[in-house]
Amino acid sequence: MVLSFHIDKYFIAEDLVKKVCNSQFSNQALKEIVRNLSNKADLLVLEDITLQNEIAKACLQISEHFNFEEGKATAKYLHAKSSSFYGNNEEAVELLNDALSFFVKSNNRTEISRVLLSLADAYEGLKNYEVALKNLFECVSYFEKTNQKEIVANVYTKIGTCFYKLGNHSKSILFFNKALAIYNELKEANKQIAYCLLNIGVLYQNAQQPILANQYYDKVIDLTKRNKDSLIDGLVFFNKAILFANTQKNNLAIQFFEKSLELREKVNNVEGAAECYFSIAKLYVSTKEYNLAIKNYLLAYHKFTQLNDIVEMSKCCSILSKLYELSGDYKSALKYERDYSDLIRENDKRQIIKNNSKLVSINEKIDKDAISQIKKQVKARKSKSKESLNEFVNNVTHDLKAPLRSIIMFSQQLEHKLKNKTRAEEEFLRHIIKSGVQMSKMIDDMRSFALLDSEQLELTICDLNNAFDIIELNLTKQVNLENASIDIQTNFPKIYTNKTKFIQLFQNLISNGIKFKKPNELSKIKVAFNKSKEYFTVSVQDNGIGIEKESQLYIFELFKRLPNAQNIEGTGVGLAICKKIANELNANIRLESLPNVGSTFYIDFPMNMLVEAD
Repeated sequence: MVLSFHIDKYFIAEDLVKKVCNSQFSNQALKEIVRNLSNKADLLVLEDITLQNEIAKACLQISEHFNFEEGKATAKYLHAKSSSFYGNNEEAVELLNDALSFFVKSNNRTEISRVLLSLADAYEGLKNYEVALKNLFECVSYFEKTNQKEIVANVYTKIGTCFYKLGNHSKSILFFNKALAIYNELKEANKQIAYCLLNIGVLYQNAQQPILANQYYDKVIDLTKRNKDSLIDGLVFFNKAILFANTQKNNLAIQFFEKSLELREKVNNVEGAAECYFSIAKLYVSTKEYNLAIKNYLLAYHKFTQLNDIVEMSKCCSILSKLYELSGDYKSALKYERDYSDLIRENDKRQIIKNNSKLVSINEKIDKDAISQIKKQVKARKSKSKESLNEFVNNVTHDLKAPLRSIIMFSQQLEHKLKNKTRAEEEFLRHIIKSGVQMSKMIDDMRSFALLDSEQLELTICDLNNAFDIIELNLTKQVNLENASIDIQTNFPKIYTNKTKFIQLFQNLISNGIKFKKPNELSKIKVAFNKSKEYFTVSVQDNGIGIEKESQLYIFELFKRLPNAQNIEGTGVGLAICKKIANELNANIRLESLPNVGSTFYIDFPMNMLVEAD
């Protein structure tokens, strides 16, 4: 008996299931039907995922009706692929593990490898890169034995991506190069070669090796000249633009962002175009070309609206509000401030709906391995606690600053519009504006202080000579404005630390030394180091106003200011931040100071953080 059916986009799984289950087939005929359907579903994964999912459902229901174990395993594998496509990676993992159990029992190595590959994709979607790597290494060993070179290269690429996500750049580069070597042997693999070259370039860029990164980007451009690929070229030009932006070559950076934008618009890559507009706008802000910055932020906002990306839309609104305020357009500033608040509320609503749907999903599955599910939820909540802290601090600081902006803006408008003001009225308005600006700075500093330890610090080998070169570059503007001098000892050693936090700590200390200078005397800063049996100590000495002995007892506390520094701009948070960073770096901060002579801050690092010379 022959079964005839038509598979198109209107295919409904239930219709076929009824047709098969109401007919009489031999076991062999049944197996052929399921296998043919499975093959059809497998081919449709990249063409029509909805139709593929319907066919997979039909395979599963038919196999369950006739208790066909191989068909059930294959159907679960296919159903998992569509689940992953829709972002239901937890469901995909469950389905794939069921399929894997059968194929392991039947010792079907080909299917085991296919399932492991899909499991790796699902775990990568869940950001569990360690388990994804475990599955990838298991399946690559099989494909290497079968000499399926293209699949091996694809798996190497996936391994490289997982190592990149884990921050292991050296291993990531190793596996991208392994993939690259295989693709170079194969014919017509230019797209894959370009992808590998691009990723290696990104890795070198992240490792702060711009020359090597640029070399790989240029290789991609040479390769795609023969086979145009707007998506890859768009990414390359975008990354080259970032390289130029990092070296303050803003004109070149804008040119390459615009090249990237043109290519991304060409292939209707809305997200990429939004990214370009946003990056161009940031550069115009840095050059104080506020009208051009506003224009590009508005274009970015339009693109993010198309994507319905509320987080990025709110970022644009917040920045636009500040830019319009700077340009004197208070009406537009208030509009975007209100839009920002509306978007924040909308995002909160979406989070509540999302959390409620998760709770419903949990309740539906609570009968199955309830204790295990609860443990997973607890673990997930712990991992998100720092993210929640960030969100809380950002929301609170925004809510505090919103009314302040209104006070400042309306006070400025009154200052401009009111004519025939008395001297006292002018003084009152200036005092309101000055106090509002000071309070706004205090809120910003409070936010910085609260978010300092929101991320796990990664310690690496840090060349302190390079770190201080970056600090000097960052402080160039302040040094030139104050006509200050910085004398930094040479031949600093390397230590195990977090480079970003180290730079932040010493940049703050040096900047403070320049700022808290004596009247009519130029700031002179000396940075040096010495070693003892227990500590490697870095010192920052200034010739500023100094700190009274009584004030030294509380100077590292939040919002504490020096009695003799009330006329110097500040919020009393800087040294509290320094103290907190030093603690994070497993170091101790202390000071010696004399009024009208100057201060010396000492940061003591344990000797085991010092990298011994080869």
